[in-house]
Formats: sequence, C-alpha cells, structure tokens
Amino acid sequence: MNKWIIAFSLMLVIFSCSLNATQETNFNAQSASYLKAVNGGLMLKVISKTHPSYVKHMKLKGDEIFKKTFSKKNIRKERVNNIEVRQIKQKDYSIQIAFMAESKDFFNETIERKPYVAISENNGLDWYFVPYKVWKDKSIFLKVKRLL
Repeated sequence: MNKWIIAFSLMLVIFSCSLNATQETNFNAQSASYLKAVNGGLMLKVISKTHPSYVKHMKLKGDEIFKKTFSKKNIRKERVNNIEVRQIKQKDYSIQIAFMAESKDFFNETIERKPYVAISENNGLDWYFVPYKVWKDKSIFLKVKRLL
C-alpha cells in the first residue's frame, strides 16, 4: 500500500509541473521566434516578445538607455543555438519557465550559458521573455505573481 501512495505522489508531482500539449506547442513556437529574433538582431521582434513590464521600465529610464538596451548591436552579440528547460511553475493562469540558453561557436562548442525566464499570464497562450538577472529585480515586475 505504501508503494502505491509513493508512486501516485511521485506521478502527481511530475505531471503537475509539466505543460499540456497546447502550452508546450505555444512555448516552443514563441521561444524559437524570440531566439531567432535575438540571433538575427531583429529589434522590434525582440521588444515585442520581451515582457511588457521590463520594456516599460527601460522606457521610463529614458530613450538613450532604452535604445542601448534593445539596440541591434547589443541584441546581436548573442547567438543562441539551444535552450534547456530547468524549471516550470504553474498556478492558475500563470506559468513561468526557467531555462538556460546556450550559445555555441562554429565548432558546436559551448561559448556561454545564460539563464532566462519565460512568463505566461494567460495559461500558455502568449509567452514573454526576460534574462534571469532582470527577473531577479522585483521592482520591475510589481504586478507579476512570482512562482520561480
């Protein structure tokens, strides 16, 4: 009997922390779009997929800082080839995913690993992205429920 309780509890934990098919499809498509925009230096696309709280925060700092943060030169210096999901947290309609983005060179050797957070506030339909170091600044994301 104890084995069944442990097995059921383990299954519950595993499946409660994963995404359903629609959420996963949306995350994969939108994260690929975001990473393609970062790799291509597509400023407007990167801004459109960056969490609105961060975009607003940078805009309030002034035009020069905003332009510098989202400039082609700043965006294009990263070449992300692969992502690895580290943690998924979900509550009600909010989902947050911590993942590592991996930059590789021409010889397929890892140059840099950088943490990001993907945030959905509508049950996985739309996803927004921010670097993890930005996510740690609680003053930027005042209206976002923190799950990670």
